[in-house]
Amino acid sequence: MKPKYIKYLKEFDAKKYFKNQTSKKYFDFFQDFFKEENLLKLENLSKEESWKIIREIRLNVHSLKTPAFAGWRAFPDVPNHEISRYINFLKYLVLDNNESQEVKIRKIINRTDSLYIRGLGTSSLSEIASQAFPNDYVFYNKRNKIAGEFLGLDFKISKNDDDGYEFIRYNNALKPVIEKYKEIIYNNKIDKLHSETTIPHELDQFFNWLYENKIFNSDDNKIFNSDDNNKFINGKVSKIILSSYNQFKKDLEIDLTYPKGHDKAGKPLDKICIIGQSGTGKTSLLKLIKGFTLLNNDDLPKAIINSVKIEYIENNYKYIVEPGKNKISFKKNKIFKKEEEFPTGNPFPRLINFPANTTQEKKLTNKTIKDIKDSPLIDFDVISPYIFWQNIKEDLNRYQNEKIKTQANIFKDLKNNLKKDYQKIIKEWDKNNKNPLIELRDFFDPIFSKFSLKVKTEIENFGEINNIPIETKFGEEIENQYLSLGTQQVISRALPLYSLQIENPIILYDEPENSLYPDIQKQIIDFFIEKFKNTDEKNYKNVNPQFFFATHSPTIASAFDPWEIIELKFDTEGKVIQENYMKNNSIGRHIDNYKFYPKYLRWDKIFTKIFDLEKDGHEKRFEKMMELAEIKEEIKYLKKNNNEPIKINKLIK
Repeated sequence: MKPKYIKYLKEFDAKKYFKNQTSKKYFDFFQDFFKEENLLKLENLSKEESWKIIREIRLNVHSLKTPAFAGWRAFPDVPNHEISRYINFLKYLVLDNNESQEVKIRKIINRTDSLYIRGLGTSSLSEIASQAFPNDYVFYNKRNKIAGEFLGLDFKISKNDDDGYEFIRYNNALKPVIEKYKEIIYNNKIDKLHSETTIPHELDQFFNWLYENKIFNSDDNKIFNSDDNNKFINGKVSKIILSSYNQFKKDLEIDLTYPKGHDKAGKPLDKICIIGQSGTGKTSLLKLIKGFTLLNNDDLPKAIINSVKIEYIENNYKYIVEPGKNKISFKKNKIFKKEEEFPTGNPFPRLINFPANTTQEKKLTNKTIKDIKDSPLIDFDVISPYIFWQNIKEDLNRYQNEKIKTQANIFKDLKNNLKKDYQKIIKEWDKNNKNPLIELRDFFDPIFSKFSLKVKTEIENFGEINNIPIETKFGEEIENQYLSLGTQQVISRALPLYSLQIENPIILYDEPENSLYPDIQKQIIDFFIEKFKNTDEKNYKNVNPQFFFATHSPTIASAFDPWEIIELKFDTEGKVIQENYMKNNSIGRHIDNYKFYPKYLRWDKIFTKIFDLEKDGHEKRFEKMMELAEIKEEIKYLKKNNNEPIKINKLIK
């Protein structure tokens, strides 16, 4: 039986595919960057000049571009380590001849001791290693791994393998594919490659083509599953169609695209606020999105059959997803003529679910951080968000161990009576080795400041801290268990976003306002969304997830445009409908055809004009207002008749 990859290699039109690809640009950069004379030159330049050159890596490694925050972490404006550390890392990888290529790559990818560079993960290290040895290695990322599994390749990877060994096993499994690639694509006559790179690099692009065009196979009306936990729909939700489902009005269509007149007209909304009374189905909609996106019938009620459809849009394709008796299936149709760039890279996590109460008091699974990151679903209904503290703790321990080694070397010199300015050495080391807690502070403090709190960065022993160290603005440390519930909710819903490198997931937040005062409620939405914006918009494409916020709070809704708000309410028959915000129904959804723009309204108007709260407030207020009116009338009468000044003064008082 012929290997499965032969069939797809024959279908792959390499000449056409590489005509519009940008892989050569990145390849050419590293070909020049890794030249011996250029690496050696770095040592003779000033720190500023060296760092400016080294930072260019950030723009030429794909996994550091989506999201851009990943690149900023690895190569920030101020380096995380001494410049010499980066130079030694690069020289060891390319120029060191004392160890084999395989040993060097394993040490690099495993981030061994002095080869550890903060912010570089397995995917980015694999990409750098593959660029250093482009004739020998293929990039190793989640997308390529899924493509390999789709082709039936056995990588022979076990759970006990370290990251470096996993990379080597993966590449060993690709050797027969590379041979067939040469035979089928080039007839073994390779004068000039279509991509003008190397065969291993073309194989990486072949996997991208495979992922985009074959793994989601519309002809067979099915989706590839590497296992039962790895099935999902790509794209963003563009419409929810409800036909007599539960309490919803018959034939209710919820449009989740940008309206006419908007720059993104017709494309799925990046953020959605679902607001309504208790029982109107806000959480139900989140559960539908979760089950449909992951093609998981087990998470959905039987009542959805023939009563619910969800549409997704991914670039120029629309997916219409509908459930059957035994499985959820979908159809894929081309809807836009213009081909758009598909953001390649890691497909997981696909969906992140934050339930109404997301705190650390959740059951931890026996899965590792890596397992969680490789899953299409991260569900904080069953795992604790504080599991992501492990990543930060590892960085802290590495930082402290390196500082201890530096101090030990200083004391050793002291013992040998060597004359050195030790304080200057320590100060210089601190300057060139950024404390990981400073980055954590920069991430959290914009919202922590609203609670008069901040991340504590001066810690004597990192080994003793098991959560984010927090102190008041006066420097008094507070144990996590004594933080307010609102603060704990913010941490638990933001910590995973700090630790994950996310491309285009759907993120579900149920009741983000929980335990938060109104002034913070609006800001928390901006805070969550801001953390996904690019740190360098000039150099990076803006890649955002799709947020769904289900809330009872009009204050939360005030952070959204009217087309981003889905207000659910009961009609006179007790059925749930979507409130109509249109000025003129015949015009339809257009940015200039909305009665209300919450961002422009005063707080009282948001509550009364949009969300139907009684203008007079509580009934006791109404009673007091009536009483006041009666007193005013009596005072007016007495003054008119010049009667009883003492009584008038008493009434005024």
